Amino acid sequence: MKLIDPLRLLSNFIKETSKYIANGRPQVTPLQYKERLDICNKCEHLRRTSFSCGLCGCYLGTKAKWATTKCPDKPERWSEIEER
Repeated sequence: MKLIDPLRLLSNFIKETSKYIANGRPQVTPLQYKERLDICNKCEHLRRTSFSCGLCGCYLGTKAKWATTKCPDKPERWSEIEER
């Protein structure tokens, strides 16, 4: 599996965290969280040993909880959630 550039990983983390905080730390519902994880568990980019995304490097246990995040590969898999 291809390694993710540490600077890219840091940049992704800062961007996602900043957006999450700026929007008031919105969380998805438990059902939305489960749906997101189910999608990630079927994805070819999932790094199973670390449960992280092979594209952005984010830890999915956290990223999937944040309503301000989306799938970095195909946002239609799961996207930002406007209504909370």
